Amino acid sequence: VDVVGTLLAGKTFQNHAEVVDFLTQCCGLVPLAEAQRNAVLEAIQTLPEPAQWSANAPAANAQLTHVLAMLLCTPEFQFD
Repeated sequence: VDVVGTLLAGKTFQNHAEVVDFLTQCCGLVPLAEAQRNAVLEAIQTLPEPAQWSANAPAANAQLTHVLAMLLCTPEFQFD
C-alpha cells in the first residue's frame, strides 16, 4: 500500500506521533488508549522523521502498512 503517496501526500508531520494520530483519525477510530498508541508508535520508531519518508518510500510504506493493520485490529475498530 502506498501510504506515503496517498494518505500522507501533501501533509506535513513533525513527528511519528502526529502520523499515528492522523492515521487513527483516517480509520475513524476514537483516540487510542495510551498503551495502544505507544505500541503503534513503537512500530514506526525505526523510521526516520516523516519529512524524509518520500526519499525511501518502500521502507516507510512497509512499516506504515503494518501500522494500519495494527489500527484495524484494535477493539475500537471492531464492530458488533
